[in-house]
Amino acid sequence: MGSSVVRLPRGMGPAALAVLVLFALALGITALRTVLHTGAGEVAGQSVAPRARVGTDPGAVAPAFSALPYRGTAPVTLAQFRGHPVVLNFWASWCPPCRAEMPALEAAYQRYRARGVVVIGIDGASDTMSASRRFLMDRGVTYPVGRDNRGQVAAAYRVTAFPTTFFITAGGRVAGTALTGGFTGPDGTKELTKQIEALLR
Repeated sequence: MGSSVVRLPRGMGPAALAVLVLFALALGITALRTVLHTGAGEVAGQSVAPRARVGTDPGAVAPAFSALPYRGTAPVTLAQFRGHPVVLNFWASWCPPCRAEMPALEAAYQRYRARGVVVIGIDGASDTMSASRRFLMDRGVTYPVGRDNRGQVAAAYRVTAFPTTFFITAGGRVAGTALTGGFTGPDGTKELTKQIEALLR
């Protein structure tokens, strides 16, 4: 019966073979580690959610803001109403459509506040505080209103005209595109109601 024999290359002794085997083993371990590390990285990459973008596009996280209050001393912020659907309205007392839509906004606030909806008014920097305060008192506005003294809030929301209204979900994301022109007349009230009902669904 013959025996199987591993023959060394000519001139290679046992010590040289041992070095060769150890070298091959080291290469194999390195390759295995690379494969495992790559696989783990791919799984980790798939499990990490993409960073939420902030902006005014539908689905984006609504920009945070802080505005001087017309009532009380605490700033009016978006963060304080997290968990509530928000109707964010940019206005000015000198703007006719803003003046015309204010009763509809107040009525909507009274109608939906029990369901968690908040209306927030942001007064434009082009307004005067005294004129705005008088206007709010005359109209009997009770929802939170903040003054955008330096126009930073309007800039964050890319507001270029008054009135402009954003609808923000309870999760803090912009729902749909901003609406301009004011919620005036029966059609305006109907549209405002439709947008708020969509927020609540």
